[in-house]
Amino acid sequence: MKIKQQIFVNLFNKFDDKPFALKDIREQIWIAQGKNPKKFISKQGYYNANIGEWVTDKLLLKEAKNTYKLGLYGMQYSKNPNQFNAMLREVKKNAKDYTDNLPHNKYRVNFTHLIGRKIINVRHLNPEECDNFKWHSSPLALFLDDSTCLIPQSDDEGNNGGAMAHIDLNDWREDYIQEDVLHVVDVHQSDEELRKEKEYYMNRGMTSGTID
Repeated sequence: MKIKQQIFVNLFNKFDDKPFALKDIREQIWIAQGKNPKKFISKQGYYNANIGEWVTDKLLLKEAKNTYKLGLYGMQYSKNPNQFNAMLREVKKNAKDYTDNLPHNKYRVNFTHLIGRKIINVRHLNPEECDNFKWHSSPLALFLDDSTCLIPQSDDEGNNGGAMAHIDLNDWREDYIQEDVLHVVDVHQSDEELRKEKEYYMNRGMTSGTID
C-alpha cells in the first residue's frame, strides 16, 4: 500500500466522518512513513504542501481553522486509489472543458499566450506615464519576462487606471496574501516630488514617462 493511501486509511479507521486537527493529519503522515509514533513531533509547516493539495482535490474538507474532515473523495480514495485517481482526472478534464467552452470564455484563446509567463517586476505607473494615458489614478503594473506588461484599467475604454483583486484560491492557507486589493494611488505630486522623480530617471539614462 502506498504511503498516501495508508494515510487516508489510517484517518478513516481512526476518525471515520468525525472532525480532526492538523496535528492528527501530520501524525498519520508520520506513521504511514514507517516512523515511530512515540517520537512524533508536530511542527508548523510540516507537510503543508501535501495537505493543501489534498484540500484542493477535496480529499480533505477544511471546516474551520485547524478543523478537518475526510471528504467523500478521501473515503473513496482510501478504498480504491487507482479508481479514484482515474475518476478525479476525468472530473478535472470535464470541468476544464466545460469552463473553457462557456460563452463568456470564447475569447480566452486570445490570451493563452500569457500562460507560463513570469512576472519580473511590479510597480505603480509614475505621474508622466499616467499623464500619457490621461489618468489621475496610478495602477499597479505587472511586468512580464517577454518585454510586455499588464496594466489594469477602470474600464474597456481606458478612462482611468484600475485596481485588481488578489484572491487565494487555496482557502486552507492562513494569511498568505498581505494585500487582497492591488489598489491605485493618487497620481498627483508636488513640484518637488516631480523634480526628484525626473532627476532619478535622468541620472539613470532613462526617459521619464516611458514604461520600462
